[in-house]
Amino acid sequence: MSRQRILDGSVQLDVVLDEAALRRSVGGSEVMNAQIRHILTAADRPNVDIRVLPFTVGAHASPDGGFRLIKMADPFPKVAHVEGPGGSLYVESAEAERLAARYDRLRESALDPDDSIGFITALGKELA
Repeated sequence: MSRQRILDGSVQLDVVLDEAALRRSVGGSEVMNAQIRHILTAADRPNVDIRVLPFTVGAHASPDGGFRLIKMADPFPKVAHVEGPGGSLYVESAEAERLAARYDRLRESALDPDDSIGFITALGKELA
């Protein structure tokens, strides 16, 4: 809960969710419905931008998995965080810029925020 309070401040959260993450049933329909509701509630915040990367885009810019970009005010560099079976890795400089470019391509392929919310809402009804 304390991590979620971060969004009450001035932090901007931009997310591209792969459709597979929304459809993979974990914990049963009750848990999935609660997760869908939580995503929709978060998306109502002005500082949260959620986009869905639908299956229909085919192969996408990040087949290796997810990552996080952390942008801080100057003079701090852009940082990327990648998790794998061997642990976590933080990278800066050129590698972080490559992941930022990958994120931009994912974002361009994803549904816009309104269509994403419509997609998630419809999926919630489907799961109900």
